[in-house]
Amino acid sequence: MATTAQQIDLWRSAPSEHQRLEFKEAKNQFDNRKLCEHCVALANEGGGGWVEGRLMPFEVKYRGSDHTEPRDVKGLLAFCAEQGGAQAYVITREVTDFRVVDVEREGVKVRLVNVPAPLACFWLGRSELEAPSDEP
Repeated sequence: MATTAQQIDLWRSAPSEHQRLEFKEAKNQFDNRKLCEHCVALANEGGGGWVEGRLMPFEVKYRGSDHTEPRDVKGLLAFCAEQGGAQAYVITREVTDFRVVDVEREGVKVRLVNVPAPLACFWLGRSELEAPSDEP
């Protein structure tokens, strides 16, 4: 779905930022790394979503693979325990960081699937292209 000028005006008129709306200003510089960090942080706010009736929680860790271990995704694991998710995805920067780790914390078993960002973007784009269109 394309974002319309009316939607942007609606966002700009919001009384404050919230979990899914955040504004950043770049008056003096435009640092791509900082922009990426803000996007990752905002993406992590939602914690995932429901796809075909199944919870699909994810966390974006745009860092090296040494920051994608189960100890680094405690919030994701807590979210799975609270919502009853048995599988979660960790989107990673490193193209070689593709693995499956079974974790048990406080009696809850969660399968963590590390997926490199380029592959996750490919899958997301492909799903967008293959999704049935709402438009006539």
